[in-house]
Amino acid sequence: MRTALPRSTVTVDVAGSAVRVKAGPYGAKPEHDDVKAAAAASGLPAREVAAQAMDAFRHR
Repeated sequence: MRTALPRSTVTVDVAGSAVRVKAGPYGAKPEHDDVKAAAAASGLPAREVAAQAMDAFRHR
């Protein structure tokens, strides 16, 4: 049986675009669709946008 863990969503700014980061008790991860949109808008690689989102999440 699976148990749903509590999660929260935090929005961070990356290169002028909003990126949602889902956080749970065992880690956090940026939303792929937001990373993709921010990468297209800024011209940065998606990996860089995701890394910046996680950095902003950790330092909020």
